[in-house]
Amino acid sequence: MAKVQQLIDHIREGRYDRAFTRLYAADEKALEKQKARYIQALEQFALYYGTDREAALYSAPGRTEIGGNHTDHNHGVVLAGAVNLDVIAVVSKNEDGFIRIKSYGFDSQFVVDLSDLTPHENEFGSSDGLIRGVAAGIAKEGGQVGGFDAYFINHTTAVYPANTNGTPFTAAYIQSTGDVITDLHEDMAAEQKARTTYDNILRLVDDPDVCDAIKFLRAREIVHYQRFGEGLRLVTDKLNEKNFYAFTPGLDRVIKK
Repeated sequence: MAKVQQLIDHIREGRYDRAFTRLYAADEKALEKQKARYIQALEQFALYYGTDREAALYSAPGRTEIGGNHTDHNHGVVLAGAVNLDVIAVVSKNEDGFIRIKSYGFDSQFVVDLSDLTPHENEFGSSDGLIRGVAAGIAKEGGQVGGFDAYFINHTTAVYPANTNGTPFTAAYIQSTGDVITDLHEDMAAEQKARTTYDNILRLVDDPDVCDAIKFLRAREIVHYQRFGEGLRLVTDKLNEKNFYAFTPGLDRVIKK
């Protein structure tokens, strides 16, 4: 912990250059950009909360899901990695029992009185309500909740979806025809391709924690394949028995203009 102006001076002197370079895999140009970003956050913090405050710097990185998208919401396993697009914060403890958060790009400041952690109906769906709810959850689990003042800045960079070769995302990845039989076969093939990928990974790795995550994800692809197969069977069972080519009759109708 150091005072705000001291942190600014330390950044300008290069004391954190090694940490910034490791954190952002930065070249010299990118390093200077990150240093300016942290200095901006500290200067804005001082503007709202004063310069004579001891503060700390935090970085919360973005996450990329290498495997297991959304399975964590179902008590599953996710193989995740951090990316160098992050949210940074300047945070200082206070003694008055309030959480105050000012975020770059937002006009208002979020203020929560920790002496009252009950839900407020007028805060539903708001940042204030989220802050109060998190504090209430920590207190409920026996944790200590105290006041702090903070200033946040996001990565200020739009995410440009691309694959590992740098090819931009395209709607061509969405293999949808509107024919339920064709699309269900496509879904089943996609699940088997994913299952094969996980099989190949298991042949290459021996770390037990990684293997556990991959086995969970492989099981998910197998279950998805089975569910799509059940859907295909239900569809084909309802086709005319002479329709042994399994096509969708409705698409053969001529649409009169």
